[in-house]
Amino acid sequence: MGFSSYECNKCKKSILSHHAVDHYQGEIPFRYTESVWFPKKDMEPIIGYYDGYGNVTDDEGQETNVYAMMEHEPEQVYECMVYHEDCWHEAGKPTKWVPSNHAEDQGFFVGTRRYS
Repeated sequence: MGFSSYECNKCKKSILSHHAVDHYQGEIPFRYTESVWFPKKDMEPIIGYYDGYGNVTDDEGQETNVYAMMEHEPEQVYECMVYHEDCWHEAGKPTKWVPSNHAEDQGFFVGTRRYS
């Protein structure tokens, strides 16, 4: 599986992998990797740093594959709800299910201008 990501439901910018931030060496703030994931409706959020391959690592080093938790029918797109952590707090920590859009840039192939 290659890079994949979703857009934040608040700011509509991609949830970036830490690999993208490393690649741009300080031109993109690391906060764009900090994310809040709701892989299923009525589920507690998973909060941490996104790696671009479906894994979110929390502050204690616990890694969770959020893609493996998403429900979908065969041949259908995976759905989840996701925010940048700062955006989630700014939006009042919403939990009402609103599926996020897939990120065309896959959370990696981005231009720095959009994130500066």
